[in-house]
This record gives sequence, C-alpha cells and structure tokens, in this order.
Amino acid sequence: MATVQQVDHAGLEAALKKDSTTPLLVDFYAPWCGPCQFLLPVLDELAARYEGRLRILKVDTESEPELASALAIRGLPTLCFVRDGALKYRMEGALAADELAQIIDQILL
Repeated sequence: MATVQQVDHAGLEAALKKDSTTPLLVDFYAPWCGPCQFLLPVLDELAARYEGRLRILKVDTESEPELASALAIRGLPTLCFVRDGALKYRMEGALAADELAQIIDQILL
C-alpha cells in the first residue's frame, strides 16, 4: 500500500530530480495547524487511490523554515502539484479527498 512520505529539504530535492515522470503532490504543513491535521487521512486515502501513479510528500515547515520561506509558503496547508519536474498548480487550504482527486485528475494525470 502506498504511503505519504515525510521529507526534508534534501529529500524534496531528491524526489524532484529522481523521477520526474511520476507526478508529485507536496503538502507543506505544521504540526500545530488544525486544517493540516484534517488533511492527514485525506492524503492517506489519496496515496492508496493513486498508488503507482502519484507520489505524495509532506514537508514540515517548522522543521524546514528556510525552504518554506524560499517557496513563499504563507498559509497552511499549502499543496503543490508537480508534473514533469514543474509546478503545475498550488493552493492553500484543506479539501476533501474527492475534491483533491478532481484537481489531481485534471492537472497531474
């Protein structure tokens, strides 16, 4: 079963370089963020639903403040949708699994 992978700055860079053919959904979050906690089971559900077609990564902005600043992460959660090594869509806030699946289907797959 696919899982959501926690990464740091180096891990995110490696994921972006490793396999640019597999789309990425990157969740920038903080442990104290209520909407971020709401999103945890949603991301787990999406990881299972899109296993083999999408990788889901999480970056803790409290542990990686320089990365969050460099990417201008202002609101949490911030979700970045990456395909072919390029940012295709970025949004702030938590959505239900079916709403995120619509975005994934339209933008990444």
